Amino acid sequence: SIYKTVFKVIYPSLKDEKYLQNAVINEVFRAAEIIARKHLDYRKSEYKKHCDTRIGTESEFQQSTQMYLDDFPFSEADSKIIQLMSKGNVIYVPLAKIFSFSKVNQLCGTFEKLSKLITGKITLSHDGSAVMIEMDYEDEQQDGDQN
Repeated sequence: SIYKTVFKVIYPSLKDEKYLQNAVINEVFRAAEIIARKHLDYRKSEYKKHCDTRIGTESEFQQSTQMYLDDFPFSEADSKIIQLMSKGNVIYVPLAKIFSFSKVNQLCGTFEKLSKLITGKITLSHDGSAVMIEMDYEDEQQDGDQN
């Protein structure tokens, strides 16, 4: 043979559990951050509208937030499971909502496999149903103070 093999490259395969787990963890973080950021941006814009008009009530603000959540294509039963919650600067993004992202769904195949791959690797709620994302509110509050 004219050619001599200098070295062999073996590329990682998603069939190998550790590479699959890393890919899933990256996609889950990305999806959770996208959902949390959209949620915060929406709440911030609704709050700004509420403050600018000063005619809205707390219940109107809550209703508009619910309308935003209703934009996601889920059944009524599912929508109760996938409600975003926030406590302090932590947003709880339900795994059901993250699993609806096509890349996460394609990588895992089943919700059970998603749970198995991320348990112990990503901070989950006490019942394991949501990813906990810590958001930095200080930057946003400073932005709001300057306006």
